[in-house]
Parts: sequence; C-alpha cells; structure tokens
Amino acid sequence: MDSAATEGLIYFAIEAFLILLRLFMRWRAQTFRRLAMDDYLMSFALLLDIIGTVASCAVVFVAHGLANSGYESREDRKRMQSITDDERASLSPDSSEFRLRVQGSKAHLAGWTSFAALLWCLKLCWLFFYKRLGHRVHHMALKVNIGLGFCGVTFVALICVILFGCVPFEKSWQINPDPGGMILSL
Repeated sequence: MDSAATEGLIYFAIEAFLILLRLFMRWRAQTFRRLAMDDYLMSFALLLDIIGTVASCAVVFVAHGLANSGYESREDRKRMQSITDDERASLSPDSSEFRLRVQGSKAHLAGWTSFAALLWCLKLCWLFFYKRLGHRVHHMALKVNIGLGFCGVTFVALICVILFGCVPFEKSWQINPDPGGMILSL
C-alpha cells in the first residue's frame, strides 16, 4: 500500500474517532433534542470527510495514482512527470491507462471539491459555536452573521474556481492534448 494512502487513512480514522467522540459527549450532555447547529455541522463534516477519503482512495487504489493532477503515487511519479506530448498522443482512448487517468482525474476533482466543502463546513461550525457561546455578549450575533455571510460568499467563489477553473468542464480530465499544469492544481 502506498505510504501516502496509509497516512491518509490513519488521519481519517483519527478524525472520525474525534468527531464521533465529540458527538457522543454532546449527546450525553444534551440529548438529541438539545443539540446545536454546530453539532449537526460536525456530523455533516464527517460525511464530507468520508467523501474526500473515498475520492483519494479511488485515485490511489482504483486509478493507481494516475490523474492530470500531477500528484501521482510515488511509484509512478518519475514516469508520469516525464510523459511527453507524443506519449499522450499515443495513448488510445480504449487503453487501460487512458481510462485510469480519466477516472483518477474525476476522483481528484471530487476530492478537491469535498475538501473545500469540509473546510467551509468547519468554519461554519466554529461560527455557530461562537454564536452559541456568546449569545449574551453585546453585538456577538451581528459579528457572527457577518462571518456567516463572508463564509457563504467565499465558499461560492471557491467552488466556482474549482469547477470553472477549466472550461469546458470535460477538459479537467482531458488526456490529449496536454491540459496544462493549472488543471486541478489549485
């Protein structure tokens, strides 16, 4: 198994354990009826983390690290960085490497999107946590609402950058001609 994949799975196990422990402790203290928005957002964050982990595992285990992202597995790194335009042109759309590169690129795009959504979900979680902690503090709700608006605007901008960074969208997993170094390498 690729050491990067092992590391990612270990991180996921730790993250999932901590999120589930947090939810369990909040449930014991508050029951399900009294859980706050930040608790529900942590549950959603766990779902986004699962999606991101599955996407990264798909790149490593299904596509064997082949994608247009430039982040191939360590075993293939030297060979894939030196692929020429002629080698790209010689890849048949019916070949297994071509299909693996397309699958890997799609999974990588899904991983980027879920990772961005995870980070913004955690930002929302913090904002709702602050709102809950400071419900009696003067102007805290206004500050949190400004933060929520800023978070929403920046999330929409980030998703637009990820999804519209390569137009038309199908070029995100194009093999030939070379889509260039900016594809999926935010």
